[in-house]
This record gives sequence, structure tokens and C-alpha cells, in this order.
Amino acid sequence: MEKTKGISRQLITAGWTSFFSEIGSSTFMFSVSLLLLHTYHNAGVFTLVQLLEPGIILLFNPFIGVYVDQHKKKNIALTSQLGLVITFVILSAWINKAIKSPLFLVYLTICLFIILISTQSRKVSYQAAVISMMPRGSVNKMVSVQQTCTLSATLIAPFIGSLLYSTLGFKSSVFFEGVTEIIVLLGIFLIKFELYATGNHTFQGTQKNILSQLASGLTIIKVHRNLLLVVLLSSFINFFFAAINIGLPITVIESKNMGSFSLAVIEVGLSIGMLSGGITSGFMKSVNITVIGFRLAIIGILVVAMGVFFLSNVLIIILIGITTLCFFVGLLIVRINIPMSSYVKESVPLDYQGRVNSTVDALSSLMSPFGIITFGFLFAHTWNPTIYLLSGLFILFISIGFSHKISKGD
Repeated sequence: MEKTKGISRQLITAGWTSFFSEIGSSTFMFSVSLLLLHTYHNAGVFTLVQLLEPGIILLFNPFIGVYVDQHKKKNIALTSQLGLVITFVILSAWINKAIKSPLFLVYLTICLFIILISTQSRKVSYQAAVISMMPRGSVNKMVSVQQTCTLSATLIAPFIGSLLYSTLGFKSSVFFEGVTEIIVLLGIFLIKFELYATGNHTFQGTQKNILSQLASGLTIIKVHRNLLLVVLLSSFINFFFAAINIGLPITVIESKNMGSFSLAVIEVGLSIGMLSGGITSGFMKSVNITVIGFRLAIIGILVVAMGVFFLSNVLIIILIGITTLCFFVGLLIVRINIPMSSYVKESVPLDYQGRVNSTVDALSSLMSPFGIITFGFLFAHTWNPTIYLLSGLFILFISIGFSHKISKGD
């Protein structure tokens, strides 16, 4: 009975911590986007700032992962979070004066760099400790709760960011995230990072140089065939998800002239699907990666069907069909992502969690912008339905290959 209460307490605390973490950062970044567009009226400036986060993840996360594996994960998470709280307290007091400065963009970039480094340090250390926060059979529940709460916050954040920015100004968004970061600091303090840790966990290879330490994390992935397949598939999904993120606005608004309201309806369908996927994943009792290939195959078929619907000239049919398909694509992507994330955590020793998880994040951060650039070019120069049809077929091909190679007993 006490064990069940301990698990529930961990899940609830992790849930509201993830929610406030995401709603604060998403609201703030949304307001930053509005501020940059209204201040500079320059898409180049906006794009460069947007690339700051994936750039930091790609360049710094692997090194953060090594550091996390060397030290107490809760101490790193608390220190990083405290740094965020202090940063936003200073920013709240200084922002009005800074906005008037001709060097504001420089100041903002430096602040964002500090914020993003601290955020990634907290995230890597927190995610590296998940397998010691929960008993082995319940890691999937923790991942599901975190992703569901994060997705819920992502849906709400743009509305809060827009409301705060338009009514109270940018400083209100800074203050709002400062408050949420204090709440997150409390959550990290309350979560027991080593509640289910077993044995002594000492960093492997402290006498090696930093590159050798990074290589040892890659070796863990390389020698574990199923783990390698899951990591590669995760990167592949991030790449192809760009086809939806980039393709929908271009196809719906420019090619079909359906308007922004239709695009909003479709994206709401996608978001509700992802949220539903997170909620339903919480009922899965164990991680089963053998079903991932089958779910990916269904996504491939759905993407092909999107291409077929876009061949129609009847706008209401396109709207209903694409919204329905996006709902199931969103649901299945999350139902794939959660077991993959849980599998990676359960397959990697605690001493390597930081390095492996940060490597996976770095690969994803690389593939997402690469996918955006690739599909942005394709949608600008190719008949749109063709891209959906070929992408769906390629996803189907990858799913067959993954299912064939994955070992049920590994």
C-alpha cells in the first residue's frame, strides 16, 4: 500500500512539475517571438533566434550528459532550476530598460543562451534520473504522465502568451515564467530522484577525456542493436514530422486557399490526437517495442491518405478528411514516442543515462531543422500531394524494415 502511494506521489508531482515547466517556457518563447516580429519586422532575426534552442541542444547537450553522469542528478537539476529563477528575477527588474537599448537583441540573445543552457541542464539531469524515480515496471507511466502534461501545456501556452503580451506587455510574460520556474523548483525539490535506485552508481571512465566519455555513451547505443534501431527511428520520425509541420500551412493556405481558420481546425485535430495518445499510453502496463513498426506502418498509410484527400477540390471534404487523419497521426506518434522513450531509459544503465539521453536529444535537434529545410524546399517546388504520397510510402517501407530487424526477445 505504501509503495503504491509512493508511486502515485511521484507521478502526481512529476505531472504538475512538467506542466508548469512547459507552460512557462512556451508562453515566454511565444512572447519572445511576438516581440521580435513587432520590434524588428525581420524574418531573419526571428529565424536565427528560433534556431538558438536546437543549436544549443546539438552542441552542448552531449557535454551536459557527461557532467550529469558524473554528479548527483538532483543537485544539478536543483542548481540549474535555481539559476533559472534568479535569471528571471533579474530579467523582470531589467527588461523595461533593456528593450529601449540599441543593443537589446544582443542582451536578449545572451539571456536566452543562459536560460536555454540552464533548462537543458535541468532536463537532462531530470530525465536521466527517471529510472531511479520509479520501479522498473512503472517507468512507462512516468513518461506518459510527463508527455501528457507537457502536451496539455503546449496547447494552452500560445493563448496565455498572446493574452499577456497584448494586454500587459512583454514584461508580464517574463514575470509569468519566473513564477512558474519557482513552482518547478519546488517540484524538483519534492520529487525523490533515487527512490528506486539500486546499488552504488559511480561514473564509468572518470579518468578518460571528455571525447572518450562521449564515445562510451555512443558505444552503449551501438552494441545494443534494438536500442540503436529505436534511436535511429526516433530521429527518422522527427525528420518526417517536419513534413506535417511545414506541409500543412503551405498546402492548406497557399495551395488550396482554405484560410487560416481551416488550418487552425486541422492543427487542433493533430494536437487533440497527440494529447489522446499521451492519456491512453498511461494505461499501458509494459513497454513493447515490437508494436512500434505496426503503428508506424499505419502512420504511413494515413500520410498517403492525406495526399489522396489533397487531390480533391471539395474544400469541406479536405477539411474533414485531413483533420481526422491528423488526429490519428498525432495519436499514433505519441503512442510510438512514449514506448520508445521508456525503452531507451529502461535499456541504459543509470551511469550512462545522461550521455545516452542527451545524445538522443542532440540527434533529434539535428533532424528536425534538417527536415524543415528539406520539406520546405520540396513543398515550395513540388506538387504537394506527391510529397505526401511518397513520404507515406517511404514511412511504410521504414516500418517494414524496423519490424523485420527488431528482436522480440531483446
